[in-house]
Amino acid sequence: MSELNRFIGEKLLRLSQENGELFACFGCGNLGVFTKVSFTLPMNEMIGKVVQSIEFEEAEVFIINLSGGATIAVSLKPKDYSGPEAFCATFNDGAIVVE
Repeated sequence: MSELNRFIGEKLLRLSQENGELFACFGCGNLGVFTKVSFTLPMNEMIGKVVQSIEFEEAEVFIINLSGGATIAVSLKPKDYSGPEAFCATFNDGAIVVE
């Protein structure tokens, strides 16, 4: 999943949640999440934070670490999916990452 490292250094521009799906917009592209997500801060406080790193823990969760200690944790457990995939990252240059 090294392609997701393209988010590192990018600012979180928008974040919204609709019908159980999360939509995040960064300078280099967008991330749509279709599974369980948790945050360390309220969503509105995440806007403007910069991605510091991306981690994968035992193929069960991927974590976006943002400046100021904020995190977005995305479940990769099949039981948490609401669709056929956990997330889809679409980058401005046309690259797509689906898990």
